Amino acid sequence: MDSTTLGAYDRDAAVFAEQWHEQPPPDDLRAALLPSSCERSTRPWQERSCC
Repeated sequence: MDSTTLGAYDRDAAVFAEQWHEQPPPDDLRAALLPSSCERSTRPWQERSCC
C-alpha cells in the first residue's frame, strides 16, 4: 500500500474497523467459489463432506 492509504488507516483505524465489520458477508463470493452442494461449516475444525 502507498503511504497515503496507510496514513489514512493509521489516523482512522477505529472508523475503518467499524465500517469493515458493518459490511455484510461476501456470500456472493462464497457461492462462486464453493460448489452448491458443499455446505460451509461454521466450525473450521470439522471436515466438510464434499470439498
